[in-house]
Amino acid sequence: MQILSGLLERFPARELEIRRLCIRDAEFRSVCEDHEVALKALQHWESVAQDAVRADEYRQLAGEIADEIAVRLDAASASVGAPERAKSG
Repeated sequence: MQILSGLLERFPARELEIRRLCIRDAEFRSVCEDHEVALKALQHWESVAQDAVRADEYRQLAGEIADEIAVRLDAASASVGAPERAKSG
């Protein structure tokens, strides 16, 4: 999936989680798409030397979206293990 390239660079150890969640969760997939759009905008504004401020804005935005994705991945991982913990407790 093209929309995952930036995320997979940032979270290589979580590739399988990211791919699985993208397949089954449309909202997560949408956030991943937002991240890729922000990265493409960042690349554009980094190439326009006169507008470093705009590039910084997109760098921050991409970072914030990546943080949100990490939180969603952690929540999904926790919910997958929750039934097993309940059975053993």
